[in-house]
Amino acid sequence: MSKYFKILFVSLLLFVASNNLRVYSQNIKDSLRFSLILSTTEYNKADILLKIAKEDIKLRNYVEASENINKALKIAKSNNIKPFKAECYYLLGAIAFYNEDIESATNNLTRSLNLYLNLNNLGKLIQVNSDIGDVYKYLGAYSKAADYYKNAYEIADSINNFDSKITYLEKTAEAYYIQGEFLKAEIYFLKLYEELKQNPKTDIDDIKVFYKLSETYKKLGEYDKALSYNLKIYAIYAELKDTTAMSVVSNNIGYLYLHLSNYESALQSFKTSLEFGLNTNMNDEEYAKLYANIGICYQNLGDFDNTIIYLKLALRFLKNSDNYLDIARLENITANIFHKDEDLYNAELFSRNSIESAKKSEDKDLLQICYYSYSQIIRDGNDYIAALEYYEKHLSLKDSLLFEQRINEQELNQKIYNLEKTEKELKLKLADEEVKDLALTQLRLEAEKREREMDLLKSEKELEQSEKDRLQQSLELSKQRHEAEIRERELKQLEQDKAIQDLVLKQKEAEEKEREKEIALLESEKERQQLELEKQAEAKKRAQWMVALFAVIVVLILIGLIITKKKNTILANQKIEIEEKNIVLENKNEEILTQSERIIVQKDLIEKKNEEITDSIHYASRIQNAVLPSVQVLDNYLSEYFIFFKPKDIVSGDFYWAAEKNDKLVVTAADCTGHGVPGAFMSMLGMSFLNEIVLKEEILDADKILNQLRFEVIKSLKQSGKDDEAKDGMDMALCVIDKKNMNMQFAGANNPMYFIKNGELEKIKPDRMPISIHFRSDANFTKQEFGLKTSDTIYIFSDGFADQFGGSDGRKLKYKPFQDLLFNMHTEPMDKQKRKLDKFFDEWRGDLEQIDDV
Repeated sequence: MSKYFKILFVSLLLFVASNNLRVYSQNIKDSLRFSLILSTTEYNKADILLKIAKEDIKLRNYVEASENINKALKIAKSNNIKPFKAECYYLLGAIAFYNEDIESATNNLTRSLNLYLNLNNLGKLIQVNSDIGDVYKYLGAYSKAADYYKNAYEIADSINNFDSKITYLEKTAEAYYIQGEFLKAEIYFLKLYEELKQNPKTDIDDIKVFYKLSETYKKLGEYDKALSYNLKIYAIYAELKDTTAMSVVSNNIGYLYLHLSNYESALQSFKTSLEFGLNTNMNDEEYAKLYANIGICYQNLGDFDNTIIYLKLALRFLKNSDNYLDIARLENITANIFHKDEDLYNAELFSRNSIESAKKSEDKDLLQICYYSYSQIIRDGNDYIAALEYYEKHLSLKDSLLFEQRINEQELNQKIYNLEKTEKELKLKLADEEVKDLALTQLRLEAEKREREMDLLKSEKELEQSEKDRLQQSLELSKQRHEAEIRERELKQLEQDKAIQDLVLKQKEAEEKEREKEIALLESEKERQQLELEKQAEAKKRAQWMVALFAVIVVLILIGLIITKKKNTILANQKIEIEEKNIVLENKNEEILTQSERIIVQKDLIEKKNEEITDSIHYASRIQNAVLPSVQVLDNYLSEYFIFFKPKDIVSGDFYWAAEKNDKLVVTAADCTGHGVPGAFMSMLGMSFLNEIVLKEEILDADKILNQLRFEVIKSLKQSGKDDEAKDGMDMALCVIDKKNMNMQFAGANNPMYFIKNGELEKIKPDRMPISIHFRSDANFTKQEFGLKTSDTIYIFSDGFADQFGGSDGRKLKYKPFQDLLFNMHTEPMDKQKRKLDKFFDEWRGDLEQIDDV
């Protein structure tokens, strides 16, 4: 049988089954209607009407069902049949909930709950509490829903109904979990587990509870507990040999190891998940998630190359899908990793892609995160205007999302408040109705008792008294009848008073609802007007910007036209001059031979001048070397060190400097703007200021030294921050070492420090600002302090080594290989390290030109 015919056959069976059910229910309804005609008591009529209504509910004929329920309710009220009244209210509440009439559903179910409480019908109380809980769950009021589920569980526990206990423990725990009350969720999930242990069912039930507990502990940040439950789940699936499930659980275990910073175990778990997945035909999105997780593990392990490989693999698996949400997340993660590695080109590329993918996913929260990442990346690329623009987009979108969230929360809270208020008012009203019903019942009983007594008295007197007394008796009876009529009128008056009170109450409720609606309308109108004002302000601001931009464009066009006109005039004049000069040149051709002799003389003179300039630069180099700190300063203070100093030209824009003051050694490696002679001038200026700050002013805090140095540079170069002025300055890594107390301070201006301690290399990040005028010039540099051991190794450096082009493909060395090079040789003697660096640099550079000072 072909697949098409199988589907057709199953559809036909379902149609026949549905049709048979409808015919069967219709037959039952016909039989019940016949019974209704023959019924003689009100009780039977109400019972049959409810049975017909239930058949209509099965067929989803809710209008007909409601009509029959209301007929039954009228009979139940007239005859005070409480079980039927409770059942009618319950069914009306269920139908209202199906039709999403929440207020009516709550009203009827609460009435039903109140009646079943009076009847002490525990089975029905479980069901009604559960249904009211479902109403609140539908509204998103999970904490309130949990209260009703908890009531259902406690009743089920009192009658030891195991299946109901399990159901409502789970519902209570899940409601608290969704509400974010994770400690309460934990309590009820643990109770659920204890119940299942006492009454074991299947492994699947255990897995379900273990998973819920694991997710709860994840939310509470107790990843070790979450891990223990996932390991239990894995053991069950391993015993069942369910490799598909084992793949999923291995991925969860890896995620938890990741949060516990156990990256090796996390990596192994993700790889195990991948192995199982390869045998179970996982889809591309599942592969992508696993490869992304493996990439993140490698990132935490410091393996940049494998990180990028696996993240790109993950993106490749998502390439042909329309899962733009996961694509955007992965692209943003990849961009941040490139940013951390200071590869701004790739960071910017992936970050731009993540913004486009986030837009396609229509996830505003992810889009604002991508905007923020991009603003940070282009800021470090010195594009401050665009960085500010994207940062403003991030803030705008973030504020918009917060505003939407608050509006939704306010609407939900208002709905819940209204329902709770209605529920309380209804309970008070029901209590009042019960009191009035009891009073009416008591009056009826007393009236009936008096009538029976009068009938008995009448019979006795008729037997005992003579004909003579009958007239008197007749008068007495007339009197009694009159009194009875008076009592009957009093009774009717009481009923009328009750009806009037009910009408007054209903009128008050209607007025209260009307007032609440008016208040809500006023509040919504106020919010709408506020939003309208904000939109108008935004539109006005946007229009102002557009006018300003248009004005700038017009000015630029006018300037361009003026410049073009001037250039045309100049070209015309130049043409005339050229024609005149051609005549002059013809006359001067004869003089060229004479001038060539003069040129030879001038060439000799230039070569001599060049030799003198080169000699001057060499002399300047000797002056610069003389100003550099003497080796003796470092020899007196440090047992092992090396200085690798390799200028690009004769003089250098990079410099090192050290000085000892008050038993503290201040040492720095700096990179000035430019190289050669201009850089050398800046380096001389820098060393001069450092001598003044440290040796004369005795400033010995690393951050304060950089703050003061920046002040002196800005003041001496007369920097004001204008766009057309030079941004000369320097980047620097500076350490203050206190050998006596074995501690060190570090402050950095764009340049980091590598600190190797206990066999692990840590990159100590600098402040992202130079020692010169800058948009953050008002911000102070940061001081970082570290304890020292004799086995610790510290490297400070400029960017020349890592930026050098070379190797087989002429690419830039970059910081990661430079970092690995230093780490791999840090245990060797310092003089040997220097020789290795010198050799590596020359071999890496090969025939290429050295691009910067080192």
